[in-house]
Amino acid sequence: MITKSPEKGLDQTIDRKYFQGALLKEKNIHLIGINFEEKENIEDDILVINPRDKEKLKKFINRK
Repeated sequence: MITKSPEKGLDQTIDRKYFQGALLKEKNIHLIGINFEEKENIEDDILVINPRDKEKLKKFINRK
C-alpha cells in the first residue's frame, strides 16, 4: 500500500512555489494536503494552510 502524508504534498507545493501566482490575485486561496491510498481512497489525514497567513505558513515550513 502506498501512503503519503499530507505534509509531504504541501512540502512539494511550497518548495516549488506552485501557489505564488495565485497570491497576486485578490481571491482567497488555501493549500490542501490529502493522504491518498493506492486505490485513491482519501485517508482521514487532510491538512489546510492559507498561504496569506504568513505566521502559519512559516510555522509549517519550520516544523521539522
